[in-house]
Amino acid sequence: MVTCKEVDDYIRYCEEHRQWINKDRWLLIENIVRPTMQRDDVFFDAETYQNCIRYCEINYYPLFPFEKFIIAFVFMYVGGDPLFPEIIIMMGRGNGKDGLMAPLANFFQTPIYGIKNYNIELVANSEKQIKDTFKIPHDMLDGNPKFKGKFKVTMELITNLETGSELRYNASNAKTADGKRPGCIFFNEIHAYENYDNISVYESSEGKVEHFREIVITTNGYVRGG
Repeated sequence: MVTCKEVDDYIRYCEEHRQWINKDRWLLIENIVRPTMQRDDVFFDAETYQNCIRYCEINYYPLFPFEKFIIAFVFMYVGGDPLFPEIIIMMGRGNGKDGLMAPLANFFQTPIYGIKNYNIELVANSEKQIKDTFKIPHDMLDGNPKFKGKFKVTMELITNLETGSELRYNASNAKTADGKRPGCIFFNEIHAYENYDNISVYESSEGKVEHFREIVITTNGYVRGG
């Protein structure tokens, strides 16, 4: 059985504010969350999870309860592999996609997470859009004396010098994605992609690195012909 205070707290919040909780979230809680928490074969890495929450909140900003709830499932494993290697997060505009994505991506680079060469790719349909996401960890790390000698930071690439893990941003040119070895891919605003070319190329790199994950964070929307 899996126990996590932050998951329990969020479920309690939903129960106490039923008028604000949509049907999809109740389906998630009843059909996925509660059955998962009752499984005996799931390992929850509570120590790394709490380290992640602390890293994000100390170096970035306080996380909302729903963000702590989501992140908990990132650190659940079965047989040494992520229980949820693909996670889709759909939220309303202005709800803080970058604020969830950027700190988590940066944490994956650190020796606290502890996987060497765990490269992270931030992907979006618009270069400006994904640059804005990348700018969050860039601005936090660049010139920060706390991280002197721990990260190498440029306008296009962030590298953790101990783990060798790289964080970079990518726009919609699928041809440039061949040959990558990501540990985690973040797809931002997937509703705006006009086809599956970019997604397929990145997904072809799956399994080259331990604990491979694909995380989609998007609002709802429509693209003609998409």
